Amino acid sequence: MSDALEPVYLLCGSDRPKVLRAVARLRSRVVSAGGSEELHDALDTEPRAVAAACEQLGLFAGDRLVLVSGVEVWAADGVKQLEPYLAAPTPGTTLALVAGPTLRKDHRLMKVLDGKRRLAFDLPTERELPGHLRKEAQRLGADLDGEALRLLIDIAGPDAIALETELDKLATYAAGEPVDAATVELLAFRGEGVSAFAVTDAVASRDREAVFRTLERAFDAGEKPHAVLPMIARQVELLRQARVELEAGGSRTTLARRLGVHEFRAKKAMDAAAAWSERDAALLLCRLADADHAMKGGRRIDPELALERALAVSL
Repeated sequence: MSDALEPVYLLCGSDRPKVLRAVARLRSRVVSAGGSEELHDALDTEPRAVAAACEQLGLFAGDRLVLVSGVEVWAADGVKQLEPYLAAPTPGTTLALVAGPTLRKDHRLMKVLDGKRRLAFDLPTERELPGHLRKEAQRLGADLDGEALRLLIDIAGPDAIALETELDKLATYAAGEPVDAATVELLAFRGEGVSAFAVTDAVASRDREAVFRTLERAFDAGEKPHAVLPMIARQVELLRQARVELEAGGSRTTLARRLGVHEFRAKKAMDAAAAWSERDAALLLCRLADADHAMKGGRRIDPELALERALAVSL
């Protein structure tokens, strides 16, 4: 926010934690400066009553904050009753209208309150998620490297709110120390769904029952075979390379350096590679490539079935 408060704010967006933090900052700023606040719920307070409350003189000296939560429930006709006040607000009073994530883009408040008067906080897209998490980690004082962030997304899923909760937990545990992938693996909570990460772990261990159980649950949770297959292929290629490293007398450190992966991933691959031969891994990669071709129109086959067949004959 700028130095001078606007007379009216609409705080909204799908990132509920950020909306609530913005509300908390606004309240703290007014109260710490000697001002007063009035809190209302839009379910119990009509827009005309809010306008009347804003026009009244405060009982205490200093600026006044009138905060109304849940304004997404107001109908357009009700908002029209508030518009005369929005056009000529009372000096020394800040009206903060807080909307839940269900506020529609065509809601009348979105039309009449724009620019500096609208503070929108929306959840990031999946592409924006890593950058968003890096900023959140910095805000919380957590030092996570790229591999740890990717692993956290794999484990907790793409829910930004759940990920911020996990970041907060990791920051508290680390107490200023760097957080690596091993710490994320130890502490991060796996959501109710099953991510593709769980499937790749099962493939690495060559546990047929676990592979098909987690694969079915991943499909039920919305994972697409077109997205899961490349992740499995990357994992199998890492296992193949780990097997080569083992046979050459190498270590997780040399594998990590050669492939440019985190040592934690290299260690897991070296441990799992004992159950694989280089030939077995190479055969599975060929079958996955064939399944990928079939999925993309090479043959008329259900994509889930194509992936399951490739795994069934290789594990």
